[in-house]
Amino acid sequence: MKKLFLIFFPFVFLVSCEKDTLFLWDQHTAEEYENAYVYAPSPVFDVIAPSYVKYGETISIQVRSVGNSGCAGFSNFLESKTGNNTINIRVEQKEPKEDFCTSVVTTITSVYEFVADSRQKYTFNFWRGELHENDFVSVNITVK
Repeated sequence: MKKLFLIFFPFVFLVSCEKDTLFLWDQHTAEEYENAYVYAPSPVFDVIAPSYVKYGETISIQVRSVGNSGCAGFSNFLESKTGNNTINIRVEQKEPKEDFCTSVVTTITSVYEFVADSRQKYTFNFWRGELHENDFVSVNITVK
């Protein structure tokens, strides 16, 4: 009987909890979730990339950028193409609106991935920030 109680009691407790406690993510729409964050550009200061890759392989570029606070994290990459082989990339960071964050500048590390559609030399320009307008950390990668 004691074993049955030990098995049954946690189950009853979980079932009896309010839904918003157990399944918080079900209560909010994607829009509400996205509105919980502030998005901002994240200036890139370092890039680690291969000099060449084989055609069909994914190009993986490690990107380090500046986070505005201790809560800043990677959100996404914004891309624009110039011609067939130059890609301009800006890193976007996100920070929770409601959290109390330290004002310490942090480093955000992310990986940019790209699959080339032809054998040629590609240039990837990573945005360095407003102080360096039209200035990029550039990487050239040859697809063989």
